[in-house]
Amino acid sequence: MSVEELCSIAPEIRGKFREAVTQKRVATTMIEVEPETVDEIHSPAYIEELEAVECIVDSGSQIVAMSEEVCHELKIKYDPSVILNMQSANGCLDPSLGLARNVPCTISNLTLYLQIHVIRNPAYDILLGRPFDVLTSSNVKTYPNGNTVVTITDPNSGDVLAIPTFARGKHRRPTEAANFRMKRA
Repeated sequence: MSVEELCSIAPEIRGKFREAVTQKRVATTMIEVEPETVDEIHSPAYIEELEAVECIVDSGSQIVAMSEEVCHELKIKYDPSVILNMQSANGCLDPSLGLARNVPCTISNLTLYLQIHVIRNPAYDILLGRPFDVLTSSNVKTYPNGNTVVTITDPNSGDVLAIPTFARGKHRRPTEAANFRMKRA
């Protein structure tokens, strides 16, 4: 039985079919919306012991990444032969620019050597993904007042450090407050 035959003998189905395929005019109303609150976790980092750089802690990311702009400002060398095709949240595939190997990052008295992928025009300065979480056995605690603290463990000594965070963009490139540093290799 064809669709035409079914519609001719069943008026109920014909009405539902017509309702489903007929174009309708939808009224639109513009409303102003407050900017969304930031759910991401951020911490400042001193890179190369020269400049504080905002970091995002994101355990959903499979890499540690740095923006091309920050990489070039701080003159960090990277290997352009190591390229990843990165899929962004909107589904686009963009290649990374390369990999900065064994970048010494110091948090207080703890030095970590991170492999950092360099990315063109990301929405962050530095992204600390799963490799950072695994290396430091990080633990994120968010309090009822909205404050968030990232606790990390020195993989060699077992010493524990608590790092307070701030809302994204609030302390863009601070100069005094952070104790997270990256040194030139």
